[in-house]
Amino acid sequence: MRNLLDALLPHPGLAMRGGLMLTAIVLTCLAAALYFTADLGVSAYDALALIAAYKYRLLPFKYCRIITDSICVLVGLVFDVTLGVGTVITHFLWGP
Repeated sequence: MRNLLDALLPHPGLAMRGGLMLTAIVLTCLAAALYFTADLGVSAYDALALIAAYKYRLLPFKYCRIITDSICVLVGLVFDVTLGVGTVITHFLWGP
């Protein structure tokens, strides 16, 4: 997909890049909402917060979810993954 975007937009400006990022965040949130409301189960990543909240009753679910999201971002930083603005926006504003 990135190669296609590079071919279509070889040198996008800041406004274009911001618009693409905003579009990607909105589409990701929409996809997640459809997945969650379809009640198809949870992924392993989502199960960590559910188990901590409901099985072990450590904290309310929203706090467990914030903690697991933060741990994933920190693991990415430890392994030298590029942390972009879109990741930070998604991490802090997507919500539990």
